[in-house]
Amino acid sequence: MKTQSLIVGVIATCCVLPVLQSDADAIEKQPQGTQLIAQQSESDRAAQLVEEGDRLVTGSGDESLLRAVEVYQEALDIFESLDSQTDKAYVLLRLGLVYSSIGEQNKALEFFEQALPVFREVRDRSGEATTLNNIGYVYELEGEQEKALAYYEQALPIHREVRNKSGEASTLNNIGYVYDSIGEKEKALEYYEQALPVFREIRDGSGEAVTLNNIGDIYDSIGEKDKALAYYEQALPIHREVRDKSGEASTLNNIGGVYDSIGEQDKALEFYEQALPLLREVRNRSGEVNTLGNITKLSQRRDELAQALKNITLSIEIIEDIRSSIGSDDLRTSYFETVQVYYRIKSDILMQMEQPKAAFETAEAARARVLVELLNEASVNIREGVPSELLEEEDRLRQDLLIIAQKCAVLRSREHDYKEVEELDDQSNELLQQLDRTLSKIRQVSPAYADTVQPQPL
Repeated sequence: MKTQSLIVGVIATCCVLPVLQSDADAIEKQPQGTQLIAQQSESDRAAQLVEEGDRLVTGSGDESLLRAVEVYQEALDIFESLDSQTDKAYVLLRLGLVYSSIGEQNKALEFFEQALPVFREVRDRSGEATTLNNIGYVYELEGEQEKALAYYEQALPIHREVRNKSGEASTLNNIGYVYDSIGEKEKALEYYEQALPVFREIRDGSGEAVTLNNIGDIYDSIGEKDKALAYYEQALPIHREVRDKSGEASTLNNIGGVYDSIGEQDKALEFYEQALPLLREVRNRSGEVNTLGNITKLSQRRDELAQALKNITLSIEIIEDIRSSIGSDDLRTSYFETVQVYYRIKSDILMQMEQPKAAFETAEAARARVLVELLNEASVNIREGVPSELLEEEDRLRQDLLIIAQKCAVLRSREHDYKEVEELDDQSNELLQQLDRTLSKIRQVSPAYADTVQPQPL
C-alpha cells in the first residue's frame, strides 16, 4: 500500500499488490508418484497445515496471523525433511507475505529471498515471478523505489511468458505506483492504463477497482478533479460488488476529498461520513484516523470548533493506541513522525478556541515524544559508521522542517489564511515522509541501532 496521505482527502488507495500463487497452482506443482506410506502421511500432514495457515491468514487480527506463522513453520519443517523443494518454496512465500502484512518487512524479505533461488532451482517460473514481485513490494514499502522498480521489471516479462495475467496486471499496477510515488505521473498513468484492461479481461473486480482508484488519484493530484471523480465513481460500485469494504471506504473518502477541494463541503461531509463506519467495521484504524482528520479540517473551516476538537482528539487517541501496539522501535518512531500533523491541527484548533495553555501543552507533548525517541537513538550513537551522504540528507531535511515549523508558528500567532497553514502542513508531511525513509536507511546500516532501548511512554 501507498504511504498514507495525511488529511488531504486521500486514503491509501494507490495500492501495491503482492502476488501469491493460488493453492490450485501450488497443488499442480506438488510432486506426484509413489512414495513411502510414512512419507505420504507426513506430506499430507504438511498440506493440512498449509490449509490451516491459509484459513488463519483470512481471519482477523495479528494474533491470527502470528498463529499462521507457527503453522506454516511447522509445514516448512516437514517439507524440508522430505526434500520437497517446490512445496518448501511456496510455504516460504506465504511466510514472507504474513510477515509483510504485520509490518515486519525485514523478516518478509528474508523469506522471499530464501524462496527465490528454490523456485529458480526447480524451474518454477511462475513462482519466481511472484517472488520477484513480492521482493519489489517490500522494497516499495521501505521507500526503496529504485530497487522496487528493478524487481518489478524482472517479474513482468516472466508473468507474460507463463501467461499469468493476474501477476502481470498486479505488477503493471505496482510499476505504476513506483512512478506515481516519485512524481512521474504520466509514466504512472501509462502503466495503470495497461493494468486496467488485463484486470477486466480476467474479471478481477478487486484489481480493477484498485486500478481505477489509482488512476483517479493521479488525476486528483494534477488538479483534474472531474476526471478523478469519474474514476472514483467507477471504482465504488465494483468495490461494493466484490464486498471489499476497505476499498469502498477508501473510495468514499476520496470522493469526499474531491468535493472538499472544490468547495462542496456538504457533499464532502456526506461521503466522509459514509466511509467512517465502514473503516471501523473492517478495523482499518489508520483509515479511520485519516477520515476523522478530513472531517476535522472541514469542521474547522466552517468554524465548528467544538466538533473539530472532538474529532481530532479521537484521531489522536487512535494514533496513540496504534503507536503503543507497535513492537519495533524503528517502526514506532517512523510511524509517529508521519502523524505529528494531527497534534499541530489540535493545537491550532485550541488556539482558535482561545485556549492557548491547552494548545501549548498539546504541541509540547508531541515535541517531547519525538525528542525522547531521538535522544534514545542518540544515546547509542546510531549515526556512527553511516555514510556521510545519508547524514547530510538527514540534516537538510531537519533544517527544512525547522524552517516550515517556524513559518507555521508565525502564521498561528496571528490571524491567518488556513489554506497557507494547510499548504505548509502538506509540505511538512512530505518532508517527514522523506525523513522517515532516510532514517530507515540510517538504521539499516548502523551497527549500533540494534541496541536501542524502547523509550517509556510520556
